[in-house]
Amino acid sequence: MGTIKNGFWKLGFILSPNEFGDFVKYCRELEIEFNYQRGEDIQEEYTKFYNSLTSDKQPRNYLKQGSISYITVNSFVCSLNVKDTIGFIINPANMVHWTHYREAVRIQGWAVQITLQKGVSVDREDEKGKYFTYEDIQLHSPKSYPLYLQVISYIKSITKPLRFKAHNIDDIEEINPAVRISEQVAIDLANSWIFKNCEFEMIS
Repeated sequence: MGTIKNGFWKLGFILSPNEFGDFVKYCRELEIEFNYQRGEDIQEEYTKFYNSLTSDKQPRNYLKQGSISYITVNSFVCSLNVKDTIGFIINPANMVHWTHYREAVRIQGWAVQITLQKGVSVDREDEKGKYFTYEDIQLHSPKSYPLYLQVISYIKSITKPLRFKAHNIDDIEEINPAVRISEQVAIDLANSWIFKNCEFEMIS
């Protein structure tokens, strides 16, 4: 442990609203508090994200330009705060680009990810002047990473990797995004407008 390049540990996931509510309860048992950036109810805002993703109707934020369809799902961002410890953030996963025959679909905010920074910025000074480096978070907040592992272990215990089939120009390919989903989410996604319109076939 010492000076490092900054980065993040991250786990992408999608839970149903009820499962997310249980996740919030579990975290609070660990004395982790959720703080939504705009102050609204956490459960209500997560449900908006989930319903936007799994709706059986065409998304409100849908745009087709040429051969590419753009979909923006209601974003969900919140911080998970721990007393005297560096906490975590839940934010949207990166945009995805999936094929649909000779066309493609790009989806923004389609999953969430829980992240923990790997480094802490430390100010330094030498004969050349002032600068900063990143030091391992475990030097500054030793409880953060073990707690993060505990939290993501809970998520992993009720989810499995998302796998589905998509049509490309000549064949069918298996898509394996770095996201975990529960059994209920697999059912809801399979019945969503996005999956049906793009002819995605759920594997797991």
